[in-house]
Amino acid sequence: MPLSSNGEPAVVDESSPLLRKKNNNNKVLYFTKKDGSSWSTPSLWSSRSSSSNSSRHNKDIQHSIMSGSNNTEPRRRSSSIVVVSLPRELQELAEALDRQDKKKTTTKNSSSNNDGGDHELILDNGMVIERQSPWATALEMFKYAYSTLLWLLSLILITAAILQEQTVSNLPHPLLTLAVFGFLIAWLSMMEGGQGCLVGLQPIDKESYRTSHPLTFQNTTLAHKGDNLERFIVGRQFLVVLVVFGTNLLAGTVEDATVLGLPSTMIQIALDSGLALMMITISTGQLMSQTNSSDCMLDLINNRFMLVMVTHVSLAIEWSGLLHAVYAVKYIFTQCFTADAPQQPESTTAPRTTAQQVFFVARTMFSVALLALAWAVTLAALFQGQTDAWDGLPAWASVVLFLGLMAVVGFLEGLQIALFAAINLTDDELKAQSPHAHHNCQLVFEGQNLAAFLIGRQIVVTICMFVVARITTISLEEGHANLWGVSDGLQDFFNTGLLGALITAIHASLIWRVIASAAPFVFLSSPLTTMLIRLCLAVEQSGLCSVAWILARAQKFVFQFHPDHEYLGDGGDDDDDDDDDRYGPQRR
Repeated sequence: MPLSSNGEPAVVDESSPLLRKKNNNNKVLYFTKKDGSSWSTPSLWSSRSSSSNSSRHNKDIQHSIMSGSNNTEPRRRSSSIVVVSLPRELQELAEALDRQDKKKTTTKNSSSNNDGGDHELILDNGMVIERQSPWATALEMFKYAYSTLLWLLSLILITAAILQEQTVSNLPHPLLTLAVFGFLIAWLSMMEGGQGCLVGLQPIDKESYRTSHPLTFQNTTLAHKGDNLERFIVGRQFLVVLVVFGTNLLAGTVEDATVLGLPSTMIQIALDSGLALMMITISTGQLMSQTNSSDCMLDLINNRFMLVMVTHVSLAIEWSGLLHAVYAVKYIFTQCFTADAPQQPESTTAPRTTAQQVFFVARTMFSVALLALAWAVTLAALFQGQTDAWDGLPAWASVVLFLGLMAVVGFLEGLQIALFAAINLTDDELKAQSPHAHHNCQLVFEGQNLAAFLIGRQIVVTICMFVVARITTISLEEGHANLWGVSDGLQDFFNTGLLGALITAIHASLIWRVIASAAPFVFLSSPLTTMLIRLCLAVEQSGLCSVAWILARAQKFVFQFHPDHEYLGDGGDDDDDDDDDRYGPQRR
């Protein structure tokens, strides 16, 4: 009989593929492996439990999964995964992996060069992490090393370019430019991590952290009221695009820039192309806080900066009506694809009064008119070559590149929504909808591919946004007349990049999300989907932004973030666990 790490016998039900062991306080979950008739001593890995409306999921959980098979290759999961006392969500994940690997092992040659040593699967923050072979570990260390070096080099080059006044910033002093740039990166980081926290904390009882995290309580109370979360996401998306455009306006280099006496070729590759700026923005401004938002939600948004500068500002932007054009598109597509759309939760907001409806329609018309103006101004500047697009790039090529990148960003935004809409469908249901959709879902949901796809997607989307920001930022040559002969004040407004940000937020993000919500299989069945999925997986596998994991640990240490389960505690009566626990997951 196997022994737990504290020497107690594990409770084993040989009739169930999912086995459990509880210690005397029902807090620690042990996972072990079954290898013939022998059992191995389990190891432990600290993590948080899955969030759920049920209080039993808010426990202090430490767990690991052990798996192994003499008939599998070193990097492949075995077909024998045994789970001990899991919350339902993790039980389903483990059983899915078990079924998946059993299918694989039946198609593989049983002979292998494996020396019989075991490898380990660990559930950490909702992600499956495989204990790798030595060569794979060495490769990961190399990725961390070169990514960190690239990040440091990017930080040095951008800082030097700003201080040496080699950027296109119009601010009066380089130190002010550097301060504003740093503020924008911190702001972006809070937006990216904050959204994940607000979404993740929805099922958690707010009273459980009202005293320990009062500002988090204020954030969630406001964001979860009525339809505010949807409004927050709409406003936040424009804010993210605006900040990305703003960093490009502050840290984009001037023509023939000289920084630290480095060769012009290096400057062109790192700064003129925008690679250094993208590296800092993606790793520091996005992935770092997104990583910590997976298990430190309460601490991450327990500050007034999140409450005022993210939650309130995002809701204010949505209220202003700038983005209301997306609601018109939402109404049209919902009517056209009602039968194909997944069931949406009913709105908890009371129906609008007549005055509110008139105000809503007025804002929608204003948004549509402003969007039309933005398109007219941007296209006019592109065709006249009055933007920051690279020298030598023909006007028609700038337009084609702009529209193409917008389509790629939009498709990736919609694809994420479509995948989450299909995540609970069975294989038979997917095949009935479309064989292509079934194939693409298998590709994404295989092993750790979903997490890898989401990271790669974030990188690709941000890179595309930076290129779009550069192409659409209006920059008149000296002595050139204003567009359409407008006043200098209006031309200065055009030059801010706000119109380009509005186009990008609506046409490259929000509209595609609306379409994906109404017709997810339009995205999942497209031949382009497979190409983009593989592109995102390749980008993530490159390790370009692996430094984000190091930055996340540094952020957690500096700000003393703690896992959510340390604050939420048990939240339930341990004595009832024996009656409530289930050995097997519920099939959907």
